[in-house]
Amino acid sequence: MVNISILLLEDAEEAMGMGDLDIAGIERVGQEIARRFSDVGKALRILEQHGWKWASGSRDVYLSKDISNEAAMAELKCFDIPHYLFADFLRVDDTGKPM
Repeated sequence: MVNISILLLEDAEEAMGMGDLDIAGIERVGQEIARRFSDVGKALRILEQHGWKWASGSRDVYLSKDISNEAAMAELKCFDIPHYLFADFLRVDDTGKPM
């Protein structure tokens, strides 16, 4: 059984926590959050179609499937999904592409 988390707001919390954002900065963070949530939705649709189970928490989405870590890595790499969402699980390069 493999379990993976997608962090929903970590980058936004970090940016907002710095305390030096102006209005344009807040708008930029909002756009980044919207893009990330859209990407998460796209990924969940595809993963669900391939047997992944998921649940959302207040700050994360939790995914699981009864396969090995190696099989999960191979599966995630072949799907047309934003791989940066799984950067903590997949080894990705600076552009977010799996290595």
